[in-house]
Amino acid sequence: MKNLISAAFLALLIACASEPIIDQKGVDPEQYAIDLSECEQYADQVNTPRQAITRGVVSSVFGSLLGAVIGDQRDSKKLAGGAAVMGTGKGLENAERRKRKVLVNCMKSRGYRIFG
Repeated sequence: MKNLISAAFLALLIACASEPIIDQKGVDPEQYAIDLSECEQYADQVNTPRQAITRGVVSSVFGSLLGAVIGDQRDSKKLAGGAAVMGTGKGLENAERRKRKVLVNCMKSRGYRIFG
């Protein structure tokens, strides 16, 4: 349970940090708001839940197999559960990173200078 909370917290931090830092010199605030909104819509097309679930399932299967090889059924279940939580967290992290990349690339293509 602690791992699940940690993974969710990590995903939330990544999501909050995803808006790029843009040089505002000479930028029309109204056009910026429009461009940012449109680019965020593109970024939202990244299927975050699917990527997280896929990574979690793959990790769970791997953890289960590893547990079966090195231990018994109980070890297998523990490793599968832990691996599923960690895999899902990593899947969320990767999806959020991809969303940020889409957003940054979209804003750059519209002529904005991005610092981070």
